[in-house]
Amino acid sequence: MRLYIIILLFILNPAFADEIDALGQRQLTTTRLQSTGGAGIGSLLLDEATILNPAALTFFNITNIYYQRSSSELKMDEVNQLRNDADYSNLFVLTDASGTLKGSALYSDFKHNNLSRRSIGGSISSAIGKVSSFGVSYLKTQFEGIDVKDQNTLTFGVTHVITENLTSGAVIVNPFSKRKEEQSIKVGFQYFYLSFITLMLDIGTKYRMELDKNFLYAAAIQFKIFSDFFLKFGTFKDQGENKKGNGIGILWAQPKLSFGFSINQSKNIEPTSQGNIYNQKETSFSVSYRF
Repeated sequence: MRLYIIILLFILNPAFADEIDALGQRQLTTTRLQSTGGAGIGSLLLDEATILNPAALTFFNITNIYYQRSSSELKMDEVNQLRNDADYSNLFVLTDASGTLKGSALYSDFKHNNLSRRSIGGSISSAIGKVSSFGVSYLKTQFEGIDVKDQNTLTFGVTHVITENLTSGAVIVNPFSKRKEEQSIKVGFQYFYLSFITLMLDIGTKYRMELDKNFLYAAAIQFKIFSDFFLKFGTFKDQGENKKGNGIGILWAQPKLSFGFSINQSKNIEPTSQGNIYNQKETSFSVSYRF
């Protein structure tokens, strides 16, 4: 009966479908990932472990608290009518990588009009050699104000240090899911060049679907400015999620305290099932403290 009601709402009220599409545009991410276009699977990242590659935690030996505040503006072009929506989200990450078994916990909340989304998750990681590691993360997302089931994301990741300047990583997402559109595999590389330039590249696909229609890539470059500033640029295209865009960001990093700021702009590659084109601009600020 609920399915019939939802179908009827789609037919009688296209705006209901628009809300689902709009909510889907906002993906859980961090300030750093926004600036790099999402690239970083092969990087040694701390705060991103739960949502990107949990295996990277192994290469840290610290405890860290991370907070992020993001604002997003979504523009929808529907039959030459422009609609603007602004929303805000919070992200908290607590990481303990001081022991043999590394772990992190995450909480995020997000609101869009009368809809809301709340995510909780965690990750663990352990070494499988001197230069390799394995990790697992789990993320549960709940929706309110809309009849959408909870989303569960299970990610297995590996990280390998190839040389002092080159690292690699790979993740497989939801390998046990019955829905093939939820399953994906991604690999990434990071190369440290000339002591102040970092290059990142990720590629992937939804491996149980048509590969040429679900291919994704993300590429980024980072410049170290002076001794504690990092400037980042990134671009991405994800055919499976029907999105492409670019990002820019800056990070001020001290031994214990860091501040980050980023701007990410994206839009649909093709119109959605409702015939709409979304243009999104997301601005994010983050602070982290290590001890």
